[in-house]
Amino acid sequence: MCNGLGFFKYAWMSIDGSMYAMASNMDIIGSTFGQTASAWGANFWIVVALIVSFIIMSMGIASGIEKANKIMMPVLFILFVFTRNIYSISTRIFWWI
Repeated sequence: MCNGLGFFKYAWMSIDGSMYAMASNMDIIGSTFGQTASAWGANFWIVVALIVSFIIMSMGIASGIEKANKIMMPVLFILFVFTRNIYSISTRIFWWI
């Protein structure tokens, strides 16, 4: 599965609440991953990732890639901090210890 595919699919699932609804039910989580990893389940999200990539690349270096990075790099940092804090809370390992 390509990284863009996973990002768009699971970001949408987080927005519409279906990720939260899965909770810890491994059967639902497994079937969701199986649908995403299947040959036909991934097509929509591959197309979304390709369209976003095409739009960014067609805008050129200065107005496309650089502007996208001005948005994506802070978002990446925020996701990193958020993920690290969730991990720290769930394992009770805190960065100041």
